[in-house]
Amino acid sequence: MKKNNTLLIILLVISILISISLGGYLFYDKVLNKQTNYPNEQPTNQNDIKESISKINPTKDWIYDADYPKNVLANSYDSYYNETYYAKDIIAPFININSNDAKNANNTIEDIFNEAVNRYNIGVEDKTTFSVIDYEKYIDNNLISVLFWFGKGGTDVVRPDYYTYTFDLQTGKALSFKEVYQKFNFNQNQIDNEIKQEITDEINDIFEESFPNENAKNYIDESIKNYEESINNNTLKYYISEDSNLSIVARLNIPAGAGYKDTIIEID
Repeated sequence: MKKNNTLLIILLVISILISISLGGYLFYDKVLNKQTNYPNEQPTNQNDIKESISKINPTKDWIYDADYPKNVLANSYDSYYNETYYAKDIIAPFININSNDAKNANNTIEDIFNEAVNRYNIGVEDKTTFSVIDYEKYIDNNLISVLFWFGKGGTDVVRPDYYTYTFDLQTGKALSFKEVYQKFNFNQNQIDNEIKQEITDEINDIFEESFPNENAKNYIDESIKNYEESINNNTLKYYISEDSNLSIVARLNIPAGAGYKDTIIEID
């Protein structure tokens, strides 16, 4: 009887050991081994997590000539001032980014495009009205930037309105002026000093050429104040030019015409 009890005890111990081994294997297989086989599901480095943005039209570039309908009365017309205007010159950019910021920009651009078409058709009939519309673009691996302008002509001097857009291609979001100038390694004091100096130089050049007998100082001060106000009320227009320079649209005060001139200034 004692021998049989010993055998039962041995069998019971073996059974317990087998159960423990089997349980350990299942835990490893279901938990530990699963984590080991799929390390990319839970990245430990947050820098490895990047938002991605898609194109609206995957077959085209990030910026291309918009294909909005152009319902014109004629392909071209001659004005009373011996100028010829062509419908093919009515060009606007399409920002091919699938994001809310890009959608808002494209809506504005499309409205301006339609206004340019309407003015063109008026010009076909009155031989006086015309529009100046075009754009330039900058694209690299991380962002895109667009300068778009639209000017109304007739009997007055054309003063284009400028529209600027800069987008991060990882998020699809529009970049602030601070985010853009930091990409050029400027801090706030540096960029302010650079822009104010460029405004001063530009005004001095204008006065030297066109108003040699006028004192430029007040106009320089007023133009710098325009820039400061645009920073404070978040209306500054800025972009990256085709030659990769940080640029702004500065409103320069001058003693002629409407009293101002919107001017592209590149910051070196």
